[in-house]
Amino acid sequence: MDGFHAPPPPPEREPPLPKKYGASGVFDYNEPSVAAQIVGAAGDSGVKLILNYIGSKFGILAPIAEISRKGTKVAVLLPVIVRDSSKTEAPKYTMDVGAAVDWNEGVEVKGVRTLFYQESAFFKEHLQPTTGPQMLAMGIVKPNRRG
Repeated sequence: MDGFHAPPPPPEREPPLPKKYGASGVFDYNEPSVAAQIVGAAGDSGVKLILNYIGSKFGILAPIAEISRKGTKVAVLLPVIVRDSSKTEAPKYTMDVGAAVDWNEGVEVKGVRTLFYQESAFFKEHLQPTTGPQMLAMGIVKPNRRG
């Protein structure tokens, strides 16, 4: 099964944005049973492709590892959050998504670097001031309207 998205639930008055874009299921990753819900919805075919925008080891990667099986491709935007910040501790990050959690055998995991766009002269000059607003204007990217 392709096209799953697990954002926090949107306000009840509007349909979830991922559904508008063709996602076959939308799940609340804060639910303790989210992994079982996704596996149940995916059925025998399983989940083939997973894209995770916030690589939190315990917040979402652990459930993703549960539902991934041989042949699943997982892309995680880096860095992976190993420990959130607290009043007494700084956050801890890793760039090694493969070692962040215990993945099932045969799962293809890739880390995707997102924090280094300013090292590219073109992206530094154009990404936020030009490309981002154009994508919003064209409807490719939509703001997440909450509350």
